[in-house]
Amino acid sequence: MEIEGTDFAIFIAFVLKQFVCALLLLMLNFFQSRLLSKWRLFVKTGIVGARVLRSLLAFLVCCLSWSTIAFAHVTASIHGIVTDPSGGLVVGARITLVNETTGLRREAITDSNGRYEFLEVPIGSSYSINATASGFQKVHQSVITLTVNQQFLDDLHLAIGNVTQEIQVSSDVTQVETSSTQLGNVIVGSSIVAMPLNGRSYTDLLSLQAGVIPVASSSAIATESPSGDLDPGILSVNGARENGNAFLVNGGDVNESRDNGTSIIPTLDAIAEFKILTNNYDAEYRKFAGGIINVVTKSGTNHVNGNVFEFLRNDDLDARNYFDPTRGSFKQNQFGGTVEGPILRNRLFFFNDYQGTRLVFGESSGTVVVPSTSERTGNFSDVSSLGLPSLTGDVEGLNAPDDFASTLSSRLGYAVSAGEPYWFSGCNSTTQCVFPGEVIPKSAWSPAATGTLQFIPQANSPSGFNWSSGSQNETLRDDKWGERIDLNRTQSDRLPFYYNFDDAKILNPFAGANTPVNVPGFPALTKNRSQQANNRDTYAFESQNTSGSTTRCAPTPA
Repeated sequence: MEIEGTDFAIFIAFVLKQFVCALLLLMLNFFQSRLLSKWRLFVKTGIVGARVLRSLLAFLVCCLSWSTIAFAHVTASIHGIVTDPSGGLVVGARITLVNETTGLRREAITDSNGRYEFLEVPIGSSYSINATASGFQKVHQSVITLTVNQQFLDDLHLAIGNVTQEIQVSSDVTQVETSSTQLGNVIVGSSIVAMPLNGRSYTDLLSLQAGVIPVASSSAIATESPSGDLDPGILSVNGARENGNAFLVNGGDVNESRDNGTSIIPTLDAIAEFKILTNNYDAEYRKFAGGIINVVTKSGTNHVNGNVFEFLRNDDLDARNYFDPTRGSFKQNQFGGTVEGPILRNRLFFFNDYQGTRLVFGESSGTVVVPSTSERTGNFSDVSSLGLPSLTGDVEGLNAPDDFASTLSSRLGYAVSAGEPYWFSGCNSTTQCVFPGEVIPKSAWSPAATGTLQFIPQANSPSGFNWSSGSQNETLRDDKWGERIDLNRTQSDRLPFYYNFDDAKILNPFAGANTPVNVPGFPALTKNRSQQANNRDTYAFESQNTSGSTTRCAPTPA
């Protein structure tokens, strides 16, 4: 494991930022309740004042934490109709939604149409619903799982009886989406972690969705790799351009500006689920013609949990590359862990994750044509036997004092004329050509050529003019942290905050496109760092209408 001087400073800054963000959220919770009472002195309705003040305070936290705007939904909703045994509507029934792991508790009253609705409900798998009404048995429905953007339809049927009697119902069934025209699949965190993914990136699973294919055009080649060398997700969705996709993490836009791939890839163990929308998605996603990839990270609960992992790959069972004289090195370590729990029970939760990647990979140079032993001394008489082109061409110039012919004459010590051939078959005298016998004396070499020759490796193949190697190591170091803090100010007011930091460094022994051939001595060092921070103020408020039913709504998250 490599530890650099800057790593410790980065870690300390990350920890300090955690405490600052938690402090900001607690301050927001403290001041909001006190300022609202004074704010109402200046407005006629307390609801308007509360919403305006809440927006201002959320904006302040957003600015102080350098956060991006989260415009896409990362929650779910529950709605349904309550009926009696005859199919009649039950008005005034009390519906209670409970999450056992976070203590979340929401209530709704059915309206004149027997309808109820819970908006902006955090995703999760530990929800239950209780329905009570006078003259009916209590209904308890458990094992409700909510996924991102889901509109969960849950019609409840009450039986005649005493309210102390209870009917237990399990909702662990697959639902058919009947409330939204959006098309897409959800892949949950347990399935992601269970897959043996090389590199541990969720972007490798995108092509599992129908209509999603890898790069389809030669112009759509990804040049920006997040987390060191991971796949940025440049894919074609339903025939659209590869750079027309949206990548969201907790509702925040994380598209990088060059190839429009993702710049943030959270640790697999921190992903609760992600959804790929391919058709008919809502207007909230704006401007994208391809797919919408919406990633939601895990949040903390009332229980302290965590895990530690280490994934190792090495070269013990690898074979040698056919063209390389030796087997190249390969050592990959991916390690890290997660921890979650409550800071204040039922109120403030945290979820932390870290993953480090260390890679040493023997990069194969392939077969590179290099000068033979005799050619390194200037004797090119062996080129024809090696199947290479012979020395051809004529001396350029006008026989002027400063042209190339004059330069060659000065270096060689004999007269060279403009238009004279460098060599032709059968030339063995300086009176016939410039370099008889296809031998270029070192005195004619330019200083640049003499200096460059030391960087060209000597041939190591039986042919005498080829060089290959797998001993030049590519190294990669990547460290990424994630932090999520969720504050439940009230049962209807949630303030989640998320921060991701990713720092990587890659040393490539062959600079690729920056050099004409893969020879050692010209490495390329690439450093990249990406960060994301976003926070939301999700508030579901209720007001009593004239008929006595409850109407719930939620503002667009900011």
